Amino acid sequence: MLTRNTDKDWECFATSDPYYAVATHEKFHRDNLNEDVRREFFEVGQRHVEQIFKIIHTYFASGFRPSRALDFGCGVGRLVVPLAELCRSVVGVDVSESMLLEAKINCDRRGISNVDFIRGDDELHVS
Repeated sequence: MLTRNTDKDWECFATSDPYYAVATHEKFHRDNLNEDVRREFFEVGQRHVEQIFKIIHTYFASGFRPSRALDFGCGVGRLVVPLAELCRSVVGVDVSESMLLEAKINCDRRGISNVDFIRGDDELHVS
């Protein structure tokens, strides 16, 4: 039986081309990254979070404003950054240490301090 270790796969993606691994568009390849491309990358995340909140406000709870958020599979922080602007605290979880490090750097660059990062794995631990 062939088995794969997806945690190692994601670490490989994270060390070789992390932004492209999160948003697979040619402009997000490592060789194309500059401040304008990074800004666009995070604007896409911002628009995504805004769209989700618009749907929630329109169809479910007009006054919805969470105090906490979890981004499971946070990668380099594309959604963590806009969530941190809306919530008192955010937790970003990812299997890749390199992705988490890059996400922390992205938060630090923006002065975001209300985010904690946790490394998860593909094992389910029940206590």
